[in-house]
Amino acid sequence: MMAFGGADYPPFRAVLSEYPWWQPFQNVSSAEKQYRDVLAAANCPDITCLRGLPESTLSNLNQAVLNSSYLQPPYADGDFGFGPVVDGKFIQELPNEAYKTGRHYKVPLLVDHNEWEGYSFSLLINQSSQILPDAQTFFPGRGPTFFTKLFQLYPASAYNSSFWQRVAWFSDVVVTCTASYLH
Repeated sequence: MMAFGGADYPPFRAVLSEYPWWQPFQNVSSAEKQYRDVLAAANCPDITCLRGLPESTLSNLNQAVLNSSYLQPPYADGDFGFGPVVDGKFIQELPNEAYKTGRHYKVPLLVDHNEWEGYSFSLLINQSSQILPDAQTFFPGRGPTFFTKLFQLYPASAYNSSFWQRVAWFSDVVVTCTASYLH
């Protein structure tokens, strides 16, 4: 919906966004590493070579790269590593900015999500000692002020376990905030 800043003709008449999701965007160096890993796994020198591969090869390559990416830290539950990257052309800016400023396709939109979206993506958290390192991995490059604010908004005392604390912030940050921007 925000491709090319929504400046040309929409490629669709309407959108049904079931469980909208914006994972934290990777920084440029992380995205570049992912790209180089894909090229190496495909034995390709560039994107042109990747585009020339048959669908079956790309499917197998995709699965192999996903499998190996989860073996390499840092990885947090619910962080799928691969996601959109702001390239300045196809994706011109972060989604929250695009939607706040109206630089997206304006078509009829129906959004659906559940309150506890983070449940299935927080299964690895079961001790209070895991919550901060997990958040630091999920939100790379954020400083102490960010995490202080995160845990002020989602204090451990408000939940009966670290698991439910993590479910709450994950649900809100990744899905609920996304849904609210889309409205």
